Amino acid sequence: MILNKRTTLFLWFVAVTTGICQIQPRATFNHSIKLRSEDTPRRQTATSVIPDTLRVLCAMVEFQPDDDSRTSGNGSFDRSDSVQKIIDPPPHNKAYFEQHVTFARNYFRKVSDEKFTVIGDVLDSVYMLPNKMQYYSPPRNSTGNTALGWLVHDTWRAVDSVTPGIPFSNYDAFIIFHAGVGRDVASDIQELDPTPFDIPSIYFGLASLQSIFGASYQGVPVADSTMFINNSMILPETESRKYSSIAGTFLLQLGINGLLVASIGSHLGLLDLFDTKTGRTGIGRFGLMDGQSIFSWNGVFPPEPSAWEKQFLGWVEPITISSGDEIYPLPAVSKNNSSDTIYKVLISAREYFLIENRNRDANRDSAIITTIFYGDTLRKAWRHDTSNFNAYDIDSIYGNVIDVDEFDWSLPGGVNSRTNEWFDGGTLVWHIDEDVINANLSTNSVNADPDHRGVDLEEADGSQDIGQSYEFLEPGSGSEDGTALDFWYEGNSAPVRFKKNRFTPTTFPNSNSYSGANSHIYLKDFSTRSPRMTVKIQIGDDDVKVTYGFPKYVGPIQASSSIHIYGIPNSAGVVTSTENGIFAWDISKNAPAFPSGNTNGIIANRTLQCSDGYFGTLAVKDFNNDGIPELVQSENGCHLPFNQIGSLVSFWSLKDTNTDGQADKFKELLLDYNSTVTSPVVTDSFFAFGLSDGLVSFNKLDGSHSEVSFTSTASERIVGLSAWEVDKFIVTLSNGTVYVTRPYWFLSEKKISDSLSAPAIAGTISSTIGKCIVVATPDGDVYLLKNNLSPLSGFPFSTHSEIANAPALADIDNDGQRDIVVFSGNKIWAINAAGAVLDNFPITISTVNTILTSPVIADIDVSGTADIVAVTQEGLVVAYDKTGKLLSGFPLQSGKNSGTTPVIFTNPGLHEYSCCLDIGLVVISDDGYMYSWTTGYTSEYPLPTTIFAGFPWPQYMHDAQNTGLVEDPLTLTPRSNEFLPAALAYNWPNPVGVNEGYKTHIRYFVRENAAVEIKILDLAGDLVATMQGPGVGGLDNEIEWDVSSIESGIYFAHIEAKGATTGGTAIIKIAVVK
Repeated sequence: MILNKRTTLFLWFVAVTTGICQIQPRATFNHSIKLRSEDTPRRQTATSVIPDTLRVLCAMVEFQPDDDSRTSGNGSFDRSDSVQKIIDPPPHNKAYFEQHVTFARNYFRKVSDEKFTVIGDVLDSVYMLPNKMQYYSPPRNSTGNTALGWLVHDTWRAVDSVTPGIPFSNYDAFIIFHAGVGRDVASDIQELDPTPFDIPSIYFGLASLQSIFGASYQGVPVADSTMFINNSMILPETESRKYSSIAGTFLLQLGINGLLVASIGSHLGLLDLFDTKTGRTGIGRFGLMDGQSIFSWNGVFPPEPSAWEKQFLGWVEPITISSGDEIYPLPAVSKNNSSDTIYKVLISAREYFLIENRNRDANRDSAIITTIFYGDTLRKAWRHDTSNFNAYDIDSIYGNVIDVDEFDWSLPGGVNSRTNEWFDGGTLVWHIDEDVINANLSTNSVNADPDHRGVDLEEADGSQDIGQSYEFLEPGSGSEDGTALDFWYEGNSAPVRFKKNRFTPTTFPNSNSYSGANSHIYLKDFSTRSPRMTVKIQIGDDDVKVTYGFPKYVGPIQASSSIHIYGIPNSAGVVTSTENGIFAWDISKNAPAFPSGNTNGIIANRTLQCSDGYFGTLAVKDFNNDGIPELVQSENGCHLPFNQIGSLVSFWSLKDTNTDGQADKFKELLLDYNSTVTSPVVTDSFFAFGLSDGLVSFNKLDGSHSEVSFTSTASERIVGLSAWEVDKFIVTLSNGTVYVTRPYWFLSEKKISDSLSAPAIAGTISSTIGKCIVVATPDGDVYLLKNNLSPLSGFPFSTHSEIANAPALADIDNDGQRDIVVFSGNKIWAINAAGAVLDNFPITISTVNTILTSPVIADIDVSGTADIVAVTQEGLVVAYDKTGKLLSGFPLQSGKNSGTTPVIFTNPGLHEYSCCLDIGLVVISDDGYMYSWTTGYTSEYPLPTTIFAGFPWPQYMHDAQNTGLVEDPLTLTPRSNEFLPAALAYNWPNPVGVNEGYKTHIRYFVRENAAVEIKILDLAGDLVATMQGPGVGGLDNEIEWDVSSIESGIYFAHIEAKGATTGGTAIIKIAVVK
């Protein structure tokens, strides 16, 4: 356990939230229960039918006598026979501790629905440790816990030496009950601890012990070193303590039951859910592993574990909901004779909501508490909270509590003293982020960030109060640990819930992801509080709907692997390769690619002898013209005949002739001594691969093939392959060289930069410019090359940031000419063939990381213009139109993304009207899941035989053949019929100053090719600068003006353009600010 800031004991507390006005002491536990996260937490599956049993051995230990006022007591157990009606009264002997173990057994049996049982034995003897208490007390506010490690060591060595023959191997866990009070709460309101050398309560696992005694430490040796005790829970005999104030001295009664079951929870692998850095609560009194729950009802009984804790332990299997609009029943989790019903509503595979009904008296039989008081078993019932029976005053309870009929009575609630309304719970909505949990698992700090907890309660009252610290007179005072208004139910009196009995993307709190993505999750119409509640769960709205059956698990992916669609023009299928195999689904039917396919979507397994797995993005084409697509993909690290290591290129047909659930193998090709380093590129004549030794392999189905070498040194690598024509290809090398080649020899080459890392793309820009090649460099330069590899005027264009993947070509501004779309850093750039940035670009995406995907472009909202889709490394899916506006319903949340490009699909089978086609988006993520959303629909059905104009670049490298080539003709639509329209002449940014790097871009449109001269004049009419600008006809043109040496003021740019037969002028005003 890591000791942190001092725990606060609030001596006087007014429970104002529900109208309970009981002035009572409240204790707060705030150091970690465990020293560190263990490597192998105990887990069980939810489907286990045999109860999991934890056998616990307990030892009682005393210290050498002392009269040190800085420790509680004198080192010995309190064995007095006082008959005070208090909780956990003495004598603190074997029977006393056995009763607490009985409580733990009853607690876990009930909260796990009898899936887990604790059986504990307390040894007869009381063992004397060789040192005084102070020796074993670690320094306060220190992470050093060596002293506690020696307490564990000395205890079990003493037990083994005094009582030989104990069958230690029969036990799974070990508890040390020591004399004295636990150093787990502060002792007064000033947080001045009069007993700083008491012992804190901590769980030690093997990793914790090894952090003290060394990595080779196996545990405390017992039974002649035939057994090693590798875990221990350290617990005090009592948490009650005397408190002195100006009003006198009184006994603050605190039980150890909450601490005991939380310590067992630590042994099971549960994490501390409070802020282990500050000690503040993280989940309030709504689960188990929080200080407020440990000392809920003064520590005598905590509530049930939260939905996430039960899921973590495998006691429940939540019902996953990812689409639809239905009303769901919610029986209370504590109701007798019923399994817990918990719903898991996905934002993504790793971020989701857990929904549960928690009711304080689900069986409507009152709170029934069983205690043992001086040998007598007492069973008392309370119908409601009373003045001496509530969370802050438990004077009606005395003795050792060994059972409670429903532990969720410990939840926030009570009776409103003004209205007499009884608050008995409601629906809880938990926001879970497993990425945060996993990232902070080793430091046991999953809830250390109050703004982004791994396990967070969505408080229905709209105020994020849990874990806050308010002054007594502040509005939120008294709500820091959670209140009865944090439950969701019809009639919740919180102001934000008035006529807003719902949890949606626009409510407060909202249902969006932590990254701000629109979840499209609506929890509506919560019923009134009762043991059986209902809630309407809707996923999707008029803007975006989750495709039915998604997300789908496909397993770990390669960063270079993207997803493809098949079945064009009426595409309804998606296919991808992962480390687990090749997966394909018919989206229109939410079914495997063929009727006999596996329900998990896998149609081809990895080849066992290929250790490195698939490489790159597979290709799809109907090779034999039978109307059924074939797939081609390579596997590397294959053990081939004659002890060779190479690649295996496999072809599958998307059919299953023998109904074995697997796609029919169509063809295989062995590439000896080589590995593929590019995705397959398929044209009507060849399929080609780049190879690890610098060769490109060109192949035909008849088995004929040829190879061309493009590298001469080991440091040169092929990084990209794409198509130029059916028998010509473009090769990019890591040294910055671009080749155009035939299958037998290369035609041209040019070194354009120091390095390249992605394939080139190509396409017809317009009827006037013709066909060009686009190459982007890692350092942010974009080249538009003619067929002889010379750059067009205006290029290279610098984005001044990293470009990690191939660009795309599409007509973004509807002028009949294709533009270059490229992701650079966290920006989307759209650049025309003159090297000018399109209006409203670049677009800055909300991420600090470079976008690793390649653009996909399609009219996904059926607005009539193309939209650009990107996925950030954090998994944020964004879509922007040509005006730079984020599409309604975006961003969406997928999993983290290392460069797998999404795909746009059309689907005739999803839409409710047979006349129409749904349009959707599919993303595959690092979490191994494939996500899909429907974003619009079109009546343009059936589609033409080519991809219709609304799908200019729908997937990675344009098409399922990975060609990176688009040649569909476009019709020129000039932005203006004027030769040099004044309305299209301006500069950006304006004004220009230090924030803009003292650089502005002068922009203008010319209808025809022209010679352009720009003269800059000041207000006095004096000439400041003259520049010759580009003049590409039919496009916006730009030239940069550096004003770093120009004084502040207003300047006029006189633009003059002269064409072959006509000319024009325009004047713009530029402001320079310094």
